[in-house]
Amino acid sequence: MKNSDFDPPVGSSVIEAATWLARRSDGLCEDGDTEFRAWITASADNRRAWEDATRIWALAGSLAAHPEIIRLRADAVAAQPVPGRRRSAVWGLAIAASAAVLWIGGAAWFEPPSHSSQMASATYDRALSTGLGERATFALPDGTALTLNTRSRAVVHFSKGARRVTLLEGQALFQVAKDPRRPFVVRAADREITAVGTEFDVRLFGSDRVRVSLIEGKVKIAEVVERPHMIGASVVGPAIPQSAVLEPGEQLVTSGSRETSIHAMDAANVTSWRDGRMVFANTALIDAVSEVNRYTAKPIRITDPDLRKLRISGTFRTGQPDGFIVAITEYFPVLADDEGDRIELRFAAR
Repeated sequence: MKNSDFDPPVGSSVIEAATWLARRSDGLCEDGDTEFRAWITASADNRRAWEDATRIWALAGSLAAHPEIIRLRADAVAAQPVPGRRRSAVWGLAIAASAAVLWIGGAAWFEPPSHSSQMASATYDRALSTGLGERATFALPDGTALTLNTRSRAVVHFSKGARRVTLLEGQALFQVAKDPRRPFVVRAADREITAVGTEFDVRLFGSDRVRVSLIEGKVKIAEVVERPHMIGASVVGPAIPQSAVLEPGEQLVTSGSRETSIHAMDAANVTSWRDGRMVFANTALIDAVSEVNRYTAKPIRITDPDLRKLRISGTFRTGQPDGFIVAITEYFPVLADDEGDRIELRFAAR
């Protein structure tokens, strides 16, 4: 395979999209993920180029094991910026990988829309997950970017007429590619979130509490209930399902007892986990500790009931509970006891 077989214009959204695809397919460092999100939101051309590139990559799956493609992808990933490396050298390797990706899908890249539609409608099933302290972004065949936070699990199922994702555990951010003919539906506990092209964050608390935060676009959230059944002339079953439509900057929270609330939220704070940060704003200590514990194998426990009411504000790194504990014990009359498998917080003797 020769790179000269396809010579796309350097610097275009097309070549940049292919470069990002090559890098993301093998995982991005934290800075790389931040750079990608800045690039994809910078212009509509970038977003469209990314959607097209992911479709081509899905079509080219049968060639993904080609030795030269593997080598070029590895070169692109290795070319992520490091101290002392010239930027021109980095982009030289990335562009080579991009050319390879575009060469694979060259015919499809310029195919009429009908061909792309057939490709996008192909059945796709995949189980996705992250472990303790991990974050991962997955490029779905339709161009959607799905990012999982720590200890999260999701199942993706695409068919000709539907795009569905079930969030089984944890938290996920969805940057949904537009496809009016196939709405994008996310199931989390007893809620279904439907979007066409938008960006939103879904968090599961246990098995029955859900939080949906809308960053961009519009989503409809519907409660999923059992179908009523007939006994004689009466209908027996749960109440009529609740539904709501969110606007950007709004957040819906369920309580687990069919009660819901909608209020304004700070999108930067809600999605700060993508950058490895936890942001607390007048947050109850019990809730802050619960968030910190998502990223550590050595949990923090609050032994004094009155301590749970304490409220804190601040920004902390995920996966670094020591910084959180130091801040709590320095600014409040609180002691931290290391019990080996856990850290216990209690009020200092008064």
